[in-house]
Amino acid sequence: MGRRGGIPRSGAAVSVQVSALALALILLIVQFICFRESVSMSRPKTGSPTGPIAVEIRGPEDSSLVSLFDREPSLERVLGRAGFESKEGAVASSFQTVIVHGSVVEWVGGPTKDSVRICPMEARKRLALGLKIDINHAGLDELTAVPGLSRRRAERLIRYRLEYGAIGQLEELTTKRVLGVETVRRIRPFVECVL
Repeated sequence: MGRRGGIPRSGAAVSVQVSALALALILLIVQFICFRESVSMSRPKTGSPTGPIAVEIRGPEDSSLVSLFDREPSLERVLGRAGFESKEGAVASSFQTVIVHGSVVEWVGGPTKDSVRICPMEARKRLALGLKIDINHAGLDELTAVPGLSRRRAERLIRYRLEYGAIGQLEELTTKRVLGVETVRRIRPFVECVL
């Protein structure tokens, strides 16, 4: 029997706790995968993202959570999920703005639309959630967050975009010698080309 933090524990008790934590983690991963697969994975012509819509919600007391939606939610729906309700028990009806994929909704309190700020989620957070970075609309900071893209390569990619327009497929970058074949292979899991 060993002691950790002043609490006597047997090897079997620690083993049971570790097994329970591992099982909980596996169940969480399976739940996330099932949610992603339950959402339609076909891309509409509008260029909307595939899979769940991730929205980070920041509260007035520095609380933060990332919530997944099956379609682009209204601000009313986002704030409702965060627990913001008006005196009548319903989320304020003036919040009908549609929130896009990879956004941050920051609620600073109060019942008006002026007390909510909407901005893009940081690229590193999107990547950690398994969300891809759109190379046709990403800025330099977002592109350099992609594993395998150095600042120099990201600047080259942006110059190419400015000169030739949107990138249709990643292979286009190798044929025009913007990026090498190995670099395109490394960044493929992390980027997408939304026209």
